[in-house]
Amino acid sequence: MSEGAGPTWSTGLCGCLEIKTDSPVDPWNYTLSGAVCCPCCMYAVIRKIQLEAAPGEHLYCVENTCGSNVWLHALVQTLWCLSCPPVNGGINRGIIRRQAKIPGGLAQDVLMHSICCPLALAQEARHLKMKGYTGETILRLPAWRSCLVGVFPLHDLNQRLLTAANDGDVGEAEQVLKLGADANVKGINDSTPLMFAAHEGHADVLKLLIEFGARVDQEDRSGTTAMHRAAQMGHTDIVTSLYLKGANAEKTDTWGKRPEDYATGKTYDIIRAMLGKKHIPKALHMSSAHVA
Repeated sequence: MSEGAGPTWSTGLCGCLEIKTDSPVDPWNYTLSGAVCCPCCMYAVIRKIQLEAAPGEHLYCVENTCGSNVWLHALVQTLWCLSCPPVNGGINRGIIRRQAKIPGGLAQDVLMHSICCPLALAQEARHLKMKGYTGETILRLPAWRSCLVGVFPLHDLNQRLLTAANDGDVGEAEQVLKLGADANVKGINDSTPLMFAAHEGHADVLKLLIEFGARVDQEDRSGTTAMHRAAQMGHTDIVTSLYLKGANAEKTDTWGKRPEDYATGKTYDIIRAMLGKKHIPKALHMSSAHVA
């Protein structure tokens, strides 16, 4: 890599000679010949390396590991990849690329797996062997797993997240979110983790949930949002932070009440300023900076 250049793949597409192997035809030694002979085996090896390094990327059953061997997860995910190899292979290439901070995009990754799949797989495997893998910083629940949440919910992870949000345990919340917990999971009365955090005034947990995709205007069974709850409890910093993240201060619940109708004192003044599109006091901007 030349001076000043950004991160790149450890070897080129045809760089099978750039890495030491015990045999030039052994598919387990990350050579091009191995990928050509058995692309599925090479993909399974790649997924095994990723899963061993980042357990949160397991199969996402009721528990994130299901108590199964890592090879089983790798093989099942390989079978899933066969449903549409160019797209699924490209998506996984993108995961490796982003973790290594290599420039590129999804379209390019899918194209690589469409026109030269063996070359792409061999390059990815060599990169993982030479540079290792730590997993994505923020792990999103795969689309295929999201479709099964209604049948096989992530009971334990989601319940732990709801509890952590209510208790203000940011460490626990971050851990379960990285393992695949749903930032928008609904608990009692359809309350979400963001609502619990807003009600209790846990600014750090609120910030974390938003980073992981929590919807700021999600409603519970009564139509109340996180801002309604923060306003009711007088958490001006939370109200301000939610507004800065796009929350609707004019949203009404099933009783036709807006957040301002539950607010008193300074919180009421802040929400009125939001509704009037006035400037929020600088002091409140500063107090919510660590959330927003």
